[in-house]
Amino acid sequence: MHHLNYRKDIDGLRGVAVLSVIAYHAFPTWIHGGFVGVDVFFVISGYLISSIIYEEIRIDDFKFWQFYLRRVMRIFPALFVVLCLCLVTGWIILLPKEFNFLNKHIASAVAFISNLTLWSESGYFDVVSDVKPLLHLWSLGIEEQFYIFWPLLIYLIWKWRQENSVLIIIFLIGGISFAFNIANVRTDKVATFYSPVARAWELLLGALLAWFFVFKKNETEKLVCRWENFLSLAGAVILTLSLLSINAQSAFPGWNALLPTCGACLLILAGPGGWINRKLLSSQILVWFGLISYPLYLVHWPLLAYSGIDNGQFPSTSEREFLVVFSIFLAWVIYAGVEKPLKSLDGNMVASTLIICMSTLGILTFTIFTVVQTPITLLSLRFSDQLFRFEATDKDYSQGLYKQKIDDFELYLNKLDAPEVLFVGDSHIEQFQPRIVTLSRERNVKAVAILSRGGCPPIPHVGQVGNKCEAFHSTLRSYLNNSPQIKTIVLGGCWNCYFIDYVENVIEHPERYTYYYDVGEGRRYFSKGDGAEYAFSELGQFINELKKRYRVFIVLDNPRSKDLDPSLFAGVERRSAILTTKREPLVSRFTPLDMRQYDLNESILNLSITSGAVPVDQLPTLCPKNTCLRIDTANRPIYRDSDHLLPSFSAHKATYIDLTITE
Repeated sequence: MHHLNYRKDIDGLRGVAVLSVIAYHAFPTWIHGGFVGVDVFFVISGYLISSIIYEEIRIDDFKFWQFYLRRVMRIFPALFVVLCLCLVTGWIILLPKEFNFLNKHIASAVAFISNLTLWSESGYFDVVSDVKPLLHLWSLGIEEQFYIFWPLLIYLIWKWRQENSVLIIIFLIGGISFAFNIANVRTDKVATFYSPVARAWELLLGALLAWFFVFKKNETEKLVCRWENFLSLAGAVILTLSLLSINAQSAFPGWNALLPTCGACLLILAGPGGWINRKLLSSQILVWFGLISYPLYLVHWPLLAYSGIDNGQFPSTSEREFLVVFSIFLAWVIYAGVEKPLKSLDGNMVASTLIICMSTLGILTFTIFTVVQTPITLLSLRFSDQLFRFEATDKDYSQGLYKQKIDDFELYLNKLDAPEVLFVGDSHIEQFQPRIVTLSRERNVKAVAILSRGGCPPIPHVGQVGNKCEAFHSTLRSYLNNSPQIKTIVLGGCWNCYFIDYVENVIEHPERYTYYYDVGEGRRYFSKGDGAEYAFSELGQFINELKKRYRVFIVLDNPRSKDLDPSLFAGVERRSAILTTKREPLVSRFTPLDMRQYDLNESILNLSITSGAVPVDQLPTLCPKNTCLRIDTANRPIYRDSDHLLPSFSAHKATYIDLTITE
């Protein structure tokens, strides 16, 4: 078994990477591009692991079982501890539905498919990232998926053609991966972000470096020796530039990912003698952070996420400062108390035990998610059943409708007849599907079609970074051109999401506020730009255009507030609910309407009248006298989250949309 010569500067680079990620997660306005630290990890991993594989294959000492045993010893100890801590903590403070999703994510982490799970969940109804304690394990999934195939491929290529063929395969697969990344990052940012195909080239950059250091060692070291200080400085500058210039609105990975990955490559290539490597990366403090970087990466996000869940909001600055310090302490405990001691024990025995423990955890959590589905948590024991019963059964908007596929989108129909009425919008138009189903069963109504895309406003030339809004608008135009029988169009959307500048979204979570207006002259972003004004004007023009051919309704928005989210009914701080002996929560039936939403409602009302559309106002039903209902008289929630009606409520109480399909 081959051991690499230890390089302190690479551990220091690990330290820079993990601190960048933590800074981004805890203080997103400080380092806008801190998330690129993960890309640095990919390059380091590709370099170190490939170096070992090359050396062992070169001297005919590579054994697959030894390779995967080393992976188990490296990955499993800290991961198992963190997953168990997350499971116990989740049982204490999560609601049943939240705990069920946690079990799903733990099972995915055990199987190293977190990236694929998160990819499949992405969409408008996806749980926001703040309340996913294991969100960060997507990167571990990509890395381990890569190492399922990479050793076998290298082994087979080596047996066939030796080292030059290894270089060819690196360029071939890396080129395909990078091309896939470039081709898809603009059209589907989420898929590109989580796809192992779009990320493989980053690990292969490290593998490429390793090839030169192993198979062309003398030539590489001779060349590097002349330029080590320049390479070191250039790598540091490029990496720093990526941290400062890339942000959540950037098309990433895409071309932007070349900055952090190339910066990391240059720093590794410079060797331990490069000035930055020698003076900064080899410093004791960065090396120490590098040594605990893996457990630190694992623990920091669950602490931040659980704190946000517990408080019902993003932790304050002082709380985040404390959590960062505590995560460093906890990471050191795991490193010194778990990882280091296990290295001194019999590797085969420890690895076997770890595999059994991880498998048991995976089976347990997968069973809870798929079979139990509504597990009992400590928090649920403190509250009445009414507040939680909706979680397991009341979540499907499309039940009872026919489904057709149009391009990349789904069209729902209440009848198989040619539709006369078309509902168009985002998830805020989808939430009326249960009411359409109920009306269709109770009386003879018009044939209705619903075409929607979560997160996409029904406004031409308005898009969202990473979403398929342009394609959605194109599909809408094509469908209308091919559907002459349509007489009525109902527009709806989360107008509050698009036209109210929520400071907490822009400042703390700019990645969620990436809407823009673009007519071919460049993107005008809603956030820190004038895109919203242009989009609002475009909405009026769009209604005027539609009015020439159709009767047009526009559904004004329902309220949007964290106070409406039933998952927060435990109160602002869940810990007080956990400690209480009462089973019945003190949930106020009403919450005040945000007057910004009232003003926006009036603006859209005036726009609809001016444009000739018929307004459908939800506020008289949902917010009588500007106080918004949170629960009904039976203590059942009205909303599924902060701004979407529950299907059961929509089916029986959203009667204000009846006129759109009955008149």
